[in-house]
Amino acid sequence: SAPGIARPAWELASPPPSALWESTASVSVPMADTLAMQAGAQEGHSEEERLEDLPEEEKKCDPLLNAKIRRVEKGEEFEGFVEDIEIGSVSKERLYRIKYTDGDLEHFTEDQVKEFLISKVAGAGGGAEEAEE
Repeated sequence: SAPGIARPAWELASPPPSALWESTASVSVPMADTLAMQAGAQEGHSEEERLEDLPEEEKKCDPLLNAKIRRVEKGEEFEGFVEDIEIGSVSKERLYRIKYTDGDLEHFTEDQVKEFLISKVAGAGGGAEEAEE
């Protein structure tokens, strides 16, 4: 730049702004996509992981469908349930879509659902049973 002209702070930053943006871009990536990409990277896949619908019959057989969860984050309690189950196109890992009482959505792995589980629905009959602690 020309002498005497103030340069924007980002021009003085190291690394360049594009590298800074790229390093924080994953913050806005949905959790499921992040988990799926991590799973694919761990297996050495270069193909981009996408979520696919799990066949309806397999969803109905999964004991975690409609399971209720409770999570405490920064002292605040959030409750929700497993609304849907999807599968990673590359990793083939099941990802459970949680719908919270406030309407927010988030994807959990099976282990995460089990960690925050408060009750699950027993089969298509519907009676809830409490999770064992």
